[in-house]
Amino acid sequence: MKKIVIVTAVLLALSGAAVFAEEAELLPESTLRLTIAPAFGFQVQEWTGSGDDKVMLFNTGMGLEYGVNNWLGAQVLWVPGVNAWSKLDNGTYGLFSDFFLGIKAGIIGPGAPVNKTNMRFSLAGGINAPLPSSSGSTREGDYHLWGSALRLYYDYIFSPLFYLNAYIETVYYPRQRLVGPNYGTRSVNHPLDLTFELDSRFRYPLEERGLVLHWGIPLTVNVSPWLNREDEAGGMETAYNFSVGAFFTVTFAELKFPLDLTLRYSAPVLGQYEQPVHRVTLLGRLNFKL
Repeated sequence: MKKIVIVTAVLLALSGAAVFAEEAELLPESTLRLTIAPAFGFQVQEWTGSGDDKVMLFNTGMGLEYGVNNWLGAQVLWVPGVNAWSKLDNGTYGLFSDFFLGIKAGIIGPGAPVNKTNMRFSLAGGINAPLPSSSGSTREGDYHLWGSALRLYYDYIFSPLFYLNAYIETVYYPRQRLVGPNYGTRSVNHPLDLTFELDSRFRYPLEERGLVLHWGIPLTVNVSPWLNREDEAGGMETAYNFSVGAFFTVTFAELKFPLDLTLRYSAPVLGQYEQPVHRVTLLGRLNFKL
């Protein structure tokens, strides 16, 4: 049981990353976007290797994006951010998760180097930078490791009202030493985290009211092969999580600073070596034209 608990990972960071910028569309030139995403997570079932204690938490993530031009943008995303309150491992503590710093470039689409109106393709590259652990729990939802990330975004536009979205993320972690307050220093070789998301998306403008409605049904798979490979505390287990979600967005397009409000729900369906956490997220995005 001790080994199973040690190799367990919540992977909330992976499931939350796509909340911010999973579409291929980029911000307009000289636009600054501020995002805040409070989320409530709760666990009602257990999976193989998920540990004995169920999870309940309130978390807030944040993001800052800037459109350098119509096909290039900069991103600082802090997902899932910080736990303001949690009931994990029978304790309450503040968790500061790792953050992503990178560049997102549009390759195909309106205004991109390859100009097309029926599809968009973008890629982003950057680093995952760790912040110190505040609890030492091996199931706190983050690894606190340096990593390099590559993200691919693809939208196929069937009509102005409907398009299909795909998102892929690969995060590579080199071998490194992890320092924890409860277990000292140990070697961690956690090679890869993989995320795949596919969803149908719909847009419906209400031009007379200055609103745009946007909704979709994301299907997400997170995989961590060779979990803690060659770590003296772990083994060769593979963690995975398949989840189904839904979101609904209202865009107030005619405000001086356009505002997006999104309600998103994600439910775990299948998995192992993770805590199957349901997540309800209220996401707000405010756009400033500089």
